[in-house]
Amino acid sequence: MNIIVTGASRGIGLEMAKKFISISGNRVIAIARNMEKLELLRQNCLDINSNSALIPIVFDLSNTEQFESSLLLQIKNNFNRVDILINNAGYLVNKPFDKLSNADINSMVQVNLNAPARLIQCLLPLMKQGSHVVNISSMGGFQGSV
Repeated sequence: MNIIVTGASRGIGLEMAKKFISISGNRVIAIARNMEKLELLRQNCLDINSNSALIPIVFDLSNTEQFESSLLLQIKNNFNRVDILINNAGYLVNKPFDKLSNADINSMVQVNLNAPARLIQCLLPLMKQGSHVVNISSMGGFQGSV
């Protein structure tokens, strides 16, 4: 299967990428902003499954203007179809709600809403019947940052 995981440098995204790569035949594109953490993930995946194909892509999902010219191009260079897309990347500004600036709110909306929607739109041509999209959200949206 061809699988894409955003927010793959730590937490749930990191663990999902490792779990998927442990299954022979899976190819995983891991997207995150931190190249060092993605490279460490790639090395860990080789230890888990020496025949693994983990492709790290460094990309800041807040930059939706570059989706087609940069991110989609890199994905298409590695995959001709996408079986699973996991939108896991998230952004939370850890301050009281009444202290959030417009820039804080815009950044959260960009990464948590706009980026997954835009990524799905861009990848639809690569998704065939039976493909899956999984959107993961944070409990921070329910609990706040208290």
